[in-house]
Amino acid sequence: MCLGPAWLARCLVDDLYLYEETRLRRSTFKALVTHCRRHVKDGRQIEVKEKVLTFLYVCAQGAGWREAKHRYGHSLSTITVYVHRDFA
Repeated sequence: MCLGPAWLARCLVDDLYLYEETRLRRSTFKALVTHCRRHVKDGRQIEVKEKVLTFLYVCAQGAGWREAKHRYGHSLSTITVYVHRDFA
């Protein structure tokens, strides 16, 4: 299992892994990120594509924020603040 930056990098280059983690095809993921960029800004610590990826991971896997924290390599407060602010 990849964690932190290795997980993010693998999701962004491996189509099958991206699908397993988010249940989206690469073209759909890219279109969603492009759409989100109109409404969501890159943060100091997390870019829009990372925010979308984390949100989709939690939804697709039925994971909790704490699991996303360990998988993603950011603090729980960083993840919840960015995701709740931008996607709630």
